[in-house]
Amino acid sequence: MLDSRGTESVTGSFGYLSSVYKVVDSTDGYCYALRRVERVRTNNEIVVRVCVWCECEMMTVQRWAKLLHPAIISLHDCFLSNGAVFFVHEYYPSAISLSNRYLSVSACGWREGQNAVSSPPLNEDILWCVAIQLLSGLQAIHGYDLSCRVIDCRHVLETERNRYRIGSVGVMDVLEPRSNQRELQMQDCRQVGEVLVALGSRGSALCELKTVRVRYSDRLSHVVEVLLSGDRSASAVLAECTPELVKTLNSTLSTADTYYRYLVRVVVCGEG
Repeated sequence: MLDSRGTESVTGSFGYLSSVYKVVDSTDGYCYALRRVERVRTNNEIVVRVCVWCECEMMTVQRWAKLLHPAIISLHDCFLSNGAVFFVHEYYPSAISLSNRYLSVSACGWREGQNAVSSPPLNEDILWCVAIQLLSGLQAIHGYDLSCRVIDCRHVLETERNRYRIGSVGVMDVLEPRSNQRELQMQDCRQVGEVLVALGSRGSALCELKTVRVRYSDRLSHVVEVLLSGDRSASAVLAECTPELVKTLNSTLSTADTYYRYLVRVVVCGEG
């Protein structure tokens, strides 16, 4: 994972050793997040798969590169070098994973001698905001006949206030390509449900749907339950969130207005 300072870290993401760097493209001058995946379990096989994917078919990478959506951190490129696989995604300097933002020890405010039940639950508006943006992103991904396969609290990032984006898209298509898109898309929906259960269970000794039902509204609990069942599409579930969608839109517009007023003061009025 890349922290807000753009430093490198090594993790076991996706079942492979990987490093993430902040890099600058010399052709366009923009910063990107570069993930290097190495020491794969089946080196020869994965190299062949990636070479075929990148050099011959190109269909998957082209679809990911063309998929632009406010809830997705776009994949710009994928290539092989020195036996490692590299993925180039958009870079957000203030990004933080849901896990670090809401579920880490520091985020929960735990102190020595305290346990998980000491942390207060998250506001329901946060869960709705996450749900709607992730489902909106999935709707776009599935519309391209793709699947995400990486939705969890480590790979969903908060890039700005109330802005949540799906990260690491396209990675699993290279590391473990599969063709059963319908099944994988239903898995994506279940993973969104699991993210909501994890967030909704913050501070509870039990991370399960029952905790969400006790803490939150029947409407939110129903949406989470439908997602976990894995038998409804992202579009169908999103259609049930219309009232919350309007509320989320208004909140987003309000935040945008705040940024706009700040820029006006800086650019027009000359305030520092």
